[in-house]
Amino acid sequence: MRHFERAIWVAVVGCVFSCFGACGSDDEGSSGGGSSAALASCNQFCDKSAGKSCQLVDAATCKQICSALMQSLDASCAAKQKAMYDCQLAQSDVCNTPACQTQTDEASACLSGG
Repeated sequence: MRHFERAIWVAVVGCVFSCFGACGSDDEGSSGGGSSAALASCNQFCDKSAGKSCQLVDAATCKQICSALMQSLDASCAAKQKAMYDCQLAQSDVCNTPACQTQTDEASACLSGG
């Protein structure tokens, strides 16, 4: 469950950064735009986690967070998010994904500017 919660917090933090970025700048140049492939993986994660005991938000809210997050990311960070979601989707239980720790750490670091 810890890994699922961390993945959701990665998405929520990204959404918060996205909101601040939208309010703070009119530039749409070098960063932003995200990735449709990353968005698709994130949305699949929302669907697969729906109804699970570790789910923190409903699937519709999860997909809204995905959309806001992916729109705010550059290509490199979107790729890291996609790698994390793809890894989690490949697990038998999206709520228990210790095999995805590296991808989760990289996705979190990317959102933190690292």
